[in-house]
Amino acid sequence: MAFNWLKIIAFQDGTQLAEDITPPPKVTGEEETYVVGQGDTLLSISYEKYRNHSDWDAIATFNGIIDPYDLEVGTVLLIPILNGTR
Repeated sequence: MAFNWLKIIAFQDGTQLAEDITPPPKVTGEEETYVVGQGDTLLSISYEKYRNHSDWDAIATFNGIIDPYDLEVGTVLLIPILNGTR
């Protein structure tokens, strides 16, 4: 399971601002492509490419995807090569 790190800023007027300060995944600067097939999810693609389900958020972040279960068949994704996965 992936977690985001948030920095909460509280102002004197009672308002708050949350800033995402999650460290970026350790990408190597290389990527490969993957064509989404029927039944694929980011979790299943993560397992196929990285041998674990927990790095699906690296694929999502790299491709600007919000819902890991809402992928269109035929979509070409860029799969970042993470340190230690090759």
